[in-house]
Amino acid sequence: MDRGNITGKIFNKPEWGQYVVWRDFPKRTVFVDGRFGLPLDLLQKMRVAGRVPSALDDLHEKYGFESVLLGYPEDTAETNYTVDAVLRNPGWALVYWDDVSLLYLKKGGIYDSLIKRDEYKYIKPGNRIDAIAEELKNEGFRNKLVSEIKRNIHETGSARAYGLLGFVYNETGLYREALGSFSTVLSHPDANLFDVYNWMAFSYVNLGDFDHALECYGKALDIQKDEYTYYHIGLIYLEKGDGKKAAKHFSRALELNSDFIEAYQPLLDTYRKLGMEREARTLSMQYEKRARTRN
Repeated sequence: MDRGNITGKIFNKPEWGQYVVWRDFPKRTVFVDGRFGLPLDLLQKMRVAGRVPSALDDLHEKYGFESVLLGYPEDTAETNYTVDAVLRNPGWALVYWDDVSLLYLKKGGIYDSLIKRDEYKYIKPGNRIDAIAEELKNEGFRNKLVSEIKRNIHETGSARAYGLLGFVYNETGLYREALGSFSTVLSHPDANLFDVYNWMAFSYVNLGDFDHALECYGKALDIQKDEYTYYHIGLIYLEKGDGKKAAKHFSRALELNSDFIEAYQPLLDTYRKLGMEREARTLSMQYEKRARTRN
């Protein structure tokens, strides 16, 4: 904001109001300061402003801010990559993001020249990255996306950006390049290492390096017990010809989530190959019951 001479009132994340007041007043003023109470109706409208464009439009018209400074959602189920999960209003342009914050400017206003220079048009860093897997098949889109991610790395060194770049490399078969990006993320103290270790394991599997893949999956499980991670470990042990360890990990996945349908069939096949007929019959009945419930 200093570099772009972005001043005046900011629509801000409430927790950051005190810092902006301390650092920047009177050059910048905040929409809210989290230390003070707010009218309930205003607080409710603020809470939905990122998700409901009309709510942000009403606030902008009434209070006259030209910039929006927000953090990332704690969790997003957004799978439509044409929509920004942080700020869904198309009248605002994303011009900066790092590991903590995202900055948007109002289109058609005093910062249009800055938007023309700095807008991120393709990357939506607050969205689930797997939502973009299908679009990555479009070479033109992919090249523009990678260009924006690399620009962010140059400007901020963001761990999120390195992780996103690694994911794109994985999806396009550049597994060694992906590992190079992910290894950079490991040195960032605030990075989501659970995802990174899983993505690194995916890279190693596709390079045929099962031992390093297992090591990465193990580190992911040290952070968080997850059925998908156990399932993928089971697949690796099947490739290595170790049915007992494969069965152990498929079974662990189902212990965590009995509705994880993908794990039933490989575990059934493994039980039968190991001659564990009683376990196979029990699992088969469980599988049929779950399948009927889902249908």
